[in-house]
Amino acid sequence: MKNLDNLTTEHKNQLESEDPFIWLFEFEVPTGERYRLTNYPERVEFGEDESGDPLVYYPAPIAHSGIDQDGEGGLPTIKVSLATGGAYWLTSVIDDNDGLINMRAKVIIVSSRALDDGNAAVIEEARIIGATMNHEVVTVELSAYNLFRARLPRFLYSRRRCRWIFGSLECGYNINLGSFNNCTYTLEACEERGDDEVANGLERQHPARFGGFPGIPRGSRR
Repeated sequence: MKNLDNLTTEHKNQLESEDPFIWLFEFEVPTGERYRLTNYPERVEFGEDESGDPLVYYPAPIAHSGIDQDGEGGLPTIKVSLATGGAYWLTSVIDDNDGLINMRAKVIIVSSRALDDGNAAVIEEARIIGATMNHEVVTVELSAYNLFRARLPRFLYSRRRCRWIFGSLECGYNINLGSFNNCTYTLEACEERGDDEVANGLERQHPARFGGFPGIPRGSRR
């Protein structure tokens, strides 16, 4: 757990090393309110609300970690720490709302020389996935990527399992003329249905139309 001295030093060092870039943080609470903070020593106006008024980010003793990712394929995360003296609202809200788990957050990196240019910023939507605090520091852990914007693959790519629905156009097996009315979606089952096509005087389409990917390497086991 960070203490206040370490947090203050980290905040100062990040300001010196990141200039002219400013980090802006937005936290949403269950009431719908949004709290906007920055590691910059002055208030920052960036972006506009629905009424066209500028969004204001207020200076706070806030520091952030690098982006962390485990070796098990988990989502990248970033930790944001804030001295409780500058976050008295956050400590009570965290206490009252189960750590704000799954609430929305936003991380923005923008040049202090381009605050009027929204295209000059890196904006990352996130979710709060963890929170800890003591009498000096509040730390929230954010998911680094927004799954609601992520472009996910249409199909699950598997070595051993076919991705097509049995009897569909993609599968190509004629359940009205063949002997099978179900499938276990394995390569062996696909070969059996190919044999069945031949036995019934049909053109053999299987296992050529198998929807798996046998060429994918096996995962190593430890």
